[in-house]
Amino acid sequence: RPLPKCSSVADYQSSIKFGSRRWLNATDDADESVPSIFEPNGCYAPAIPPPKGEVCRILDQYSSVIFHGDSLSRHLRLAFYMALRGNYTHTPFMDLDDVATKCKCDGLFSESRLCRNSEPYFGDQINVNDIPGNLCPGSNFSIGQVENFPFLERRGQDNPGKFIRWDEIECERSTYKGLLLVLQGGLHWKMNATETYENMIRPILDHQKYRDCFNRQKVRTIWLSATSQSTKLDDRFPHQSRASALAFEHEIQSLLDASQFAEGITTLDWWSMTADSPTSDGLHSLTDVNLAKTAQVLYLADRWPFHKFRRSETNEIQS
Repeated sequence: RPLPKCSSVADYQSSIKFGSRRWLNATDDADESVPSIFEPNGCYAPAIPPPKGEVCRILDQYSSVIFHGDSLSRHLRLAFYMALRGNYTHTPFMDLDDVATKCKCDGLFSESRLCRNSEPYFGDQINVNDIPGNLCPGSNFSIGQVENFPFLERRGQDNPGKFIRWDEIECERSTYKGLLLVLQGGLHWKMNATETYENMIRPILDHQKYRDCFNRQKVRTIWLSATSQSTKLDDRFPHQSRASALAFEHEIQSLLDASQFAEGITTLDWWSMTADSPTSDGLHSLTDVNLAKTAQVLYLADRWPFHKFRRSETNEIQS
């Protein structure tokens, strides 16, 4: 029977965190190679995004929608674009036949360079009206991702990554609707919670623009917890093992809870949803999980668009 609506953000978080995966064949045990579905626990959490018109309406509550993370955030951002277009099988910018053939459905969420380069409008923050296709008529918001991995070595060189363009965040302006900030990380710091917090999270929380948005109650900050890697990868990537990821998340939560912004950061814990789910390579989830992630972020952003802190104006976060 249908689950009731969650009455609070805490209930919603709990329903996702303590949900479970059910295999379609009742005789199957946990097996990532066998189809399964995720079932939330206690109250409703969506599995697929709403119609594209609703996606536009939800995101248009904000002026800026930013995904700040690594390849897992890149896949989430891709799923958001798919939801904006109402097309869950293809991206529309495929000029080559081999891209159109290989990069569709679950292939879109592979780590193939061919598929990663098939969408030219994904690499930066862009106004929705500047993306071909007239995605959201009458809406006005920017959407995109910046990656933050200053210590990741690629091909023998340090990649400094990208950082949030704070000059585009203008919470002091009366017509600025607000910021939806979706944060995720850890893989590029080898699941070291202290390094991740100090080099990715703290610079955001310490920025005057973020503090201003927080004090004006014009930011919804969502932290996406560490997800579950296939045990098949443990020998190759022991720092990403399930035990390591759980320890990482426990420490990250302690650091977030100790910050002065703790009450304004909402964690979505997708451990149960990703454990033993199908992946392209043991880490990167396929279409069903990425669409569920998108739907759950959208639902949170719609029902509880901004955190309303209990602090009086005289106790605002100081610069």
